[in-house]
Parts: sequence; structure tokens; C-alpha cells
Amino acid sequence: KLKKYPELHQSLDYFIRDYTYEEIAKLMKTNIGSVKSRLYRARKFVQENISEEFLANIWSIGIIDLFDKLKRKNKNE
Repeated sequence: KLKKYPELHQSLDYFIRDYTYEEIAKLMKTNIGSVKSRLYRARKFVQENISEEFLANIWSIGIIDLFDKLKRKNKNE
């Protein structure tokens, strides 16, 4: 579903790879405010569409703890 929104998908992809807001803005040729907005919408999308159980399962096999990373980043803003 997230791929229906390419700007959200791309922003989230860069975020997961630990790019800074500034780096993402430069890569996407936009401003930092737009990056923050897109990441907020992407986080909201993930939280509403991906179950805690699924995230716990992928974390337990060492892929990524995306939900935790999204929560931490949200608290740091």
C-alpha cells in the first residue's frame, strides 16, 4: 500500500537507511519541512497498517525493528 505514495515510500526508505533530514531533502529536491511531513505521514501509515505482531516477528529474526525506530525518531522531533 505504501508504494501507492512514492514520496512517502522514498522518504521512509532514506530514513531507514539513517539519512538525515537534510540529506533526504537534498536527494528528493525538496525542503526539510516537506521531509518531516512525509515521514510523519509514513510513520502514521506504518502504525495504522502494520501489526505489532508482524513487527515483533521481523525484529526477532533480525531484519529491522522499524516500529521502534519510527517511535524513537518521532520522540526526537
